[in-house]
Amino acid sequence: MSTRVFGKSVAAVLTVVWIGSVGMVVVSIVPVALGNASARGELPFSRIILDAKQSPWGKAIGDIDGDGFADVLAGFAQGGVYWYAYPIWAKHFIGSNGGDDLQVADINNDGAMDVVTNGDQIVWYENPRGTGGDPGANRWQRHVIDSATGSHDIVVGDVNGDGRLDVAIRVEFGSTFIYFQNGPDSWTKVAITRASNGNGLALLDVNNDGRVDIVENGYWLEQPPDAIKGTWVRHDFAQWPAGSSVMVADINRDGRPDIILSPSESAGKISWFEMPADPLKDTWIEHVILSTVSYVHRIRVADFDNDGNLDVAFAEMDQSKTNRIGIVYNEGAGMSWRLQILGTTAGHNIAVGDIDNDGDVDILNANWRHGNLELWRNDLSTTDVNLSRYKAIVFLNPSGEILDASQRAAFQRYIENGGGFVGIHNAAALLSPTMNKWGWYNKLVGAKYDSEISTQPMRLQILTHAHPSTLTLPETWNFRTEAYNFKQQPKSDGVNILINLVESSVSGGKMGSDHPYSWYHAYDNGRSWYTNGGANSADYQDPRFRAHILGGIEYAAGVSVPPPVARQTTLHTFLSTAYVTVYAFVSDVIAFGIRVVRHFSR
Repeated sequence: MSTRVFGKSVAAVLTVVWIGSVGMVVVSIVPVALGNASARGELPFSRIILDAKQSPWGKAIGDIDGDGFADVLAGFAQGGVYWYAYPIWAKHFIGSNGGDDLQVADINNDGAMDVVTNGDQIVWYENPRGTGGDPGANRWQRHVIDSATGSHDIVVGDVNGDGRLDVAIRVEFGSTFIYFQNGPDSWTKVAITRASNGNGLALLDVNNDGRVDIVENGYWLEQPPDAIKGTWVRHDFAQWPAGSSVMVADINRDGRPDIILSPSESAGKISWFEMPADPLKDTWIEHVILSTVSYVHRIRVADFDNDGNLDVAFAEMDQSKTNRIGIVYNEGAGMSWRLQILGTTAGHNIAVGDIDNDGDVDILNANWRHGNLELWRNDLSTTDVNLSRYKAIVFLNPSGEILDASQRAAFQRYIENGGGFVGIHNAAALLSPTMNKWGWYNKLVGAKYDSEISTQPMRLQILTHAHPSTLTLPETWNFRTEAYNFKQQPKSDGVNILINLVESSVSGGKMGSDHPYSWYHAYDNGRSWYTNGGANSADYQDPRFRAHILGGIEYAAGVSVPPPVARQTTLHTFLSTAYVTVYAFVSDVIAFGIRVVRHFSR
């Protein structure tokens, strides 16, 4: 279904959650001003053990099998490299060259994510999916970048702008090298002689000259016009321990990327250094994020609370006295920070990403010894705190086990607290053992699927216009769509029927003269509205159906209901026609301003 087309069914006054076949995927349509996320308290995280009693050093997140969901990768020191397939975390062998770091990138530009590792050698493993193979069953071809050098850090990027991904490394408390890719099996090694011995590096065009530079502990190395033969000039901006973790990101949202540093092999602090207007001549101002940390081998930057500000995640190795895994939330422009401790199991080389595609960022962690490979799942998107931000939840053709136990509980509490529900077509036919047996949900929707009436021209009878979802519809609505027979008459649960299907107009109807098509009711302190339309993309091309859905969302969201309009009057006919005509035009305009972020089913 075109997101632009469906966007036409939402007005700018609403904030809703769309739930499709991929689960509780939160998509904010024209979000309201939510204020500071920290005022709502700490974020909920769940600790999930992916591989018990395993302590990989290198860790990364990436979609290895091309299913649209991020998988987990782990490299073991003096051991192998593995990937774990979402969602059951089946473990698959990649190769033997495990080390301190690893990166996921499409090295040979074949559309499949490869893996770069740094054990005793610098190696990249070719994902067999790029040649039609199965990354879980077929062998990953090993390509050696440097057979004589290992490293502590690896970063991947197109350093010299030739369209091919290059690899930069920093040997543990040693030299910095860049491997410029000539081809998948041909690399030019360049030593960055002005770099000090140490740990940690990142890639960034610091001075905005179109050339990617290298950032390390308190200085950056400017790429010369000839990246291979020229001299990389060093520019110092701070004093920092040689053992460090380095990240780059725009912390204060001024359009200039900043530099974030932590001590990786000692005690110290986490700070961000504000990039000045002229990074060559002006002073880089240090801002302390967390004043006391130790052995923070990796920091990562992401917006964990979805407030628009970049936060900092960290983990302390078990040499630390506190062994914390935590997030420091950016309260605005990097000038105020709030600490949340997730756990004290220690961590070595964390990775971050939205593993379950639910719209929030999760953390992958393991200590370098005596630990577990664990996922700290961010539950922001499916909790009471997050759902309370929305006026209505829309089930847009969902199917299967879309909600787990905690999500079902949060959803029910949302309705009990006065939230709104909109069910579209398949919301009455989830066809999953758990959802089918959930009596509360079945009563919320109002009816359960029994059988299908295939797509064909149908005659729909509008029973009342005293509702925003039927206000503009004609007395008899001729609509080509798909419909359902239901196992029970929804009126038995106290719903108010808005539209009936005239069974004589279709083949396949089994409910007789009182065949419901759309209804609404107050339920468990909330509001519920359902329509049987919306099975096909073509349904959403019809401005009458879009107006129908918009009215349902308005009701569920608690927006003021228009006064009743008398049936079978010239005035009603005139207003209906005028509203639909104007709505079709205005909704096209509104659609340009609606930002649909995530999945829709079908």
